[in-house]
Amino acid sequence: MFGQVLLMQFKQGLRNKQYMFWTVFFPIALGTLFSFAFKSIYNNEQTQVIPVAVIVEDSAIEEYKVMEAFSGLGESSLEDDVAAYQETMAVAAAKGEECDMDNPISDELSEALDSVESFDDLRKISFDVFPEKYVSDEVSNITEDDLPFIEVINTVTYEDGTHIIDRKEAGNMEEAEQLLKDGEIKGIIVVSSLTDISLKVYDNGTSESILTSIISTYKRQMDMVIAVMNDEELSAEYDNMDSILDEKLSNVDFVEASGIAGENKDPFVAYFYNLIAMICLMGSMSALSAIVHNQANQSTEGMRIDVSPVNKTVYELAQYVAITIMQLIILMAALTYYMYVLKIRYGGDVGMIYLTAAASSFLGTSLGFMVGHIGTAKEDFKSMILLVITVGGGFMSGLMYPDMKAIIEEKFPLFNRINPSAVLTDAFLTLNLYGVGTRYYRTMAYVGILTVVFMAVGLIFSRRKQYASL
Repeated sequence: MFGQVLLMQFKQGLRNKQYMFWTVFFPIALGTLFSFAFKSIYNNEQTQVIPVAVIVEDSAIEEYKVMEAFSGLGESSLEDDVAAYQETMAVAAAKGEECDMDNPISDELSEALDSVESFDDLRKISFDVFPEKYVSDEVSNITEDDLPFIEVINTVTYEDGTHIIDRKEAGNMEEAEQLLKDGEIKGIIVVSSLTDISLKVYDNGTSESILTSIISTYKRQMDMVIAVMNDEELSAEYDNMDSILDEKLSNVDFVEASGIAGENKDPFVAYFYNLIAMICLMGSMSALSAIVHNQANQSTEGMRIDVSPVNKTVYELAQYVAITIMQLIILMAALTYYMYVLKIRYGGDVGMIYLTAAASSFLGTSLGFMVGHIGTAKEDFKSMILLVITVGGGFMSGLMYPDMKAIIEEKFPLFNRINPSAVLTDAFLTLNLYGVGTRYYRTMAYVGILTVVFMAVGLIFSRRKQYASL
């Protein structure tokens, strides 16, 4: 029975003109339009030098000094001085005398060090509590040019070696805003701390998108640096904080040909991530239609199924498998068209790109499977709900406005974890930026969790539906 239902559902899908239009022809047409529109824009501007003003606040320099001073304590003579002090104290105590040696660690420094359990605790310490004896001249003389982010923007280049950013002098924020107003710069970057980097722009073109990509990529890498610093086992693998920074920031490949956003620095590639997500979620419409027509209060076919000896769960799972297989075929065809005809570089290993897309297709059909089982509303109403989730979720993940996903991440990050469109685009973005690793597996875990949850909810509601109760 399973095979017969699967084959029947597969044939029905092929005959459904509306389904074939929205999952095959529309994404291909939209992808072609995106390719012609965005690729020409990006190719024309991808090697233009971007003039910007950079405002570095004193708090950022202070924070970096504290981190470097704290990191350098282990390389200073502090440990030997403390050991000598403790030995002198012990000898004096044994003789019943007072110790005439000063404690190398002041009460203020001792209290500060005892309070440090994470990076957030460290950034609260004042640089003044570190004794000059244990702070190198290099650390004391740190300037804004030594900050990790400033080093990044001073060295980041296009593939042909052209420097991306041209820093314009601005003594303060007012001067910078005047330069921006006059059109002499594309944006103002404000560095408030190692992780607090903000960008002010007036336009929303390619240059602004590239600046946003640089800042976003830097922030993600700094998050990884902080995660290592907060983990005792991981931080023990490094000599000091500088070695962590060198590894994490160099791995972004800012200078290499792979570009500012992993293997593809084109900011418009995010549109094609969203296109794949849209195709996956369009499969939910077909799954919804199949499930609704199985319900006795929706169609005569549902009445016959409900009173027949057919195992309804097996019947619906066969439909789910058929729709998912069809979605896989459509998705693989669309992805092949994007990559080999339109020459879109998704970034990452090609095999993993296809595997990621395949896993994503299960999420889309699972969503339709769940919505189709919830409640007793008509198909039109449930389709409207799916449309809101698909189109609205696509907007929130950057299909219409590329910065929207970043805005949501800042204001309400949980939404990006439960928005199917955002989860799916994250999978491709992570593959492009970081390759197959911890971040990619974590993103794919979100895909798997949502798929399982959607299927479980659908099956639970499916078992609760009986003809007599409708």
